[in-house]
Amino acid sequence: MSEYPFDWTISNLGEYLTETKERVGDGHAIPYSVSKVLGIVPQSEKFNKRVASSDVSNYKVIRKGDFAYDPMLLWDGSINRMLREEKGAVSPAYVTFRVTSDSLDADYLLHLLKASTTKNFYKSISKGTNVRRQKAEFGDFAGGEFAFPPLPEQKKIAEILSGIDSTIENLRLKALKVTSSKRNVFGDFLAGKGTSTREVKDGEWTTGVIDQADHIPSEWEIVNINDVAQLESGHTPSRRHSEYWGGSIPWISLADSKQLDGNHEITETGENTNSEGILNSSARLLPKGTVCLSRTASIGKCVIMGREMATSQDFANFICGPRLINYFLLFLFRYMQETWKNLAGGSTHQTIYMPIFKSLQIPLPAVHEQKRITDIMISFDRAHSTLHAKISKLTAIRISLASDLLSGRKRVTV
Repeated sequence: MSEYPFDWTISNLGEYLTETKERVGDGHAIPYSVSKVLGIVPQSEKFNKRVASSDVSNYKVIRKGDFAYDPMLLWDGSINRMLREEKGAVSPAYVTFRVTSDSLDADYLLHLLKASTTKNFYKSISKGTNVRRQKAEFGDFAGGEFAFPPLPEQKKIAEILSGIDSTIENLRLKALKVTSSKRNVFGDFLAGKGTSTREVKDGEWTTGVIDQADHIPSEWEIVNINDVAQLESGHTPSRRHSEYWGGSIPWISLADSKQLDGNHEITETGENTNSEGILNSSARLLPKGTVCLSRTASIGKCVIMGREMATSQDFANFICGPRLINYFLLFLFRYMQETWKNLAGGSTHQTIYMPIFKSLQIPLPAVHEQKRITDIMISFDRAHSTLHAKISKLTAIRISLASDLLSGRKRVTV
């Protein structure tokens, strides 16, 4: 092992831990699962449903403060600690243990076991021919040799790292609240909250209805999107002609889906085509400002072209006319996730077929109202970006600090 401060103790984990094997039996306990990020959480929270059967008598009891890990996924860091409830139950496939030595602080151990550098240890003890399903028994886990500072220093290190984790979690919750508030506010605009509304007439809105809306602001219209925007499909230049690829024209494909999640605009893509590729295919060179919507696989992801670009056939593209602001359409499309699901079809791969877009209707306010709504939505996104920048910065600081504190390169004053 690396050199550690003279007052640190180097010993096996097993000297501080005891494996637990208590079963639920005739008792009652809520089934839990181990999550790398969320902790040990109810199965209903991790999987959005209960995975265990009604009979959990063979499940292992896990008590508050206990640890559990998936022996088949420990190599990936699937280990955590029960911090939510006094008692729960986990699958008998999990390894469960608790700290039984007064010389080791359980909070400190959690930070040590969650450290990125500890993953190398997990990989070294995981055995099996399938790399992604290698197993780590408790005996091998307990045989791991680590260096531990004196107990008061352990507690101080745990306090520092837990404090940073708490700050990061609070920032994440704020970011989630901003996202939720943004959606709620846009929904209020659509429903005409605080303004006069009118009932949508029977047959007035037939394709693309949002949340089964039956009222909209009095001044808004329901229009066919093709009356206010030009619909364009995409295409893929022939792969048999290498000369059609590697040019200067960005070509949006499903491989660029991650860029369509939170960004307003896209300017760079994984692949580029060129003028030859455009001329010899049905692909179109679309102008800057075109709204691009994924209609296959990652249905509903949407972005604005930040420069002249082309797309694959997996996208429907809209060149907005003078009555429609592209940013308003972007936020409207992102709000319409349930609508896109309802419009999708296909037995093998879900797709929204182009004829749907030819009959698609959208609610349309006056341009000045679109601008007002757009400005408010952008302010939400700016707040969200600011929070995520803080989270990224603090996370980087936390990783660096944890590495220094858990290795003894940086000492704390107790």
